[in-house]
Amino acid sequence: MKQNVRNRAAVRSARLQQEASNCIAIAVGKTGGFTADLIDEAVRLKARARELAAPINDRARPRETADAA
Repeated sequence: MKQNVRNRAAVRSARLQQEASNCIAIAVGKTGGFTADLIDEAVRLKARARELAAPINDRARPRETADAA
């Protein structure tokens, strides 16, 4: 079962990395405030992809968020 979870996490991580790349590619061709939103989304997607790619044991640590409340 752990292997299945790892495989799904790896697939999801790769998908999120691709989505982050897509956001950056779209942001390159845009101007204005929408560009900043795309870059912010890319950063969030990339961070989540790194979390999913981390070993299972490292996931017990609390997630850091970009929003400092």
